[in-house]
Amino acid sequence: MNYLSFKKHLIKNDAESILLFYDYILLFPPAGTFVRKFIKLINPILHLIIYTACALRINKILPQKISEKDFVTFTGKGGRFKTATDIMLRRNANNNLVIIKEYPNKNILDTELEFVSQYGDARELIRIPLYKKISEVTAEIEFIKAPTLLMQINTGKIKKNDLLPMYSAITNELDKLYGAFPANRCLIHGDLNPSNVFVVNGLFYLIDFADAHIYEKNFDKFNFLKQLLYFYFGRDRYDIIEKFFAQREIIKYSAYHLVLKKKKFYG
Repeated sequence: MNYLSFKKHLIKNDAESILLFYDYILLFPPAGTFVRKFIKLINPILHLIIYTACALRINKILPQKISEKDFVTFTGKGGRFKTATDIMLRRNANNNLVIIKEYPNKNILDTELEFVSQYGDARELIRIPLYKKISEVTAEIEFIKAPTLLMQINTGKIKKNDLLPMYSAITNELDKLYGAFPANRCLIHGDLNPSNVFVVNGLFYLIDFADAHIYEKNFDKFNFLKQLLYFYFGRDRYDIIEKFFAQREIIKYSAYHLVLKKKKFYG
């Protein structure tokens, strides 16, 4: 099989695989409002360029690597997935796209599986992808064919006015997810941020549970708000965001969404 190489990634050298990589795996760097609008504007053009280049077989003259393995994309150690040794996107026996994720050790995989076991049957707006353990350190995971919330932010699909309803909806669903536990502490995600959330037809798919642990229920809401603001506003509001969150304790946040209405984050 012939593959294109890009940083830590290998991509099968055909139009479908290249577009899957571009749409769902390639992470655009944080950018200002103007750049986001520009990326959103040229996306259809880039799709057309990729299709045309592959139809004309221009992709075949690019430097390629050969592998005996058959996959759509492959991400080696040090890529976006910090808790994995290798990440492979491939088709299973039913021709469905799945992720094969290899972990550095079984403890990390067991931590993810514990969260999946606890919340995998969720049927409200928060959903958990299907997981199947295939070895002591490897899992097959349902592929969510959608960009992460972070990718949508970086490409201009999420606008400033979307932040409050988006945050409110997710935190309301977290209350339902953790609401079955009467105590203030339960098994939480532990690293909820825009790179670990997919928004698909009004549903919120959560991924990457390697940091799951027993802690205050409100921590995920606290951390998600901080990360959402940081990834959206970035360096423009970094000092304000850090100062705001440093002055408050997690357990005192009962109306997290109110901070989004503060003028200083939008000024």
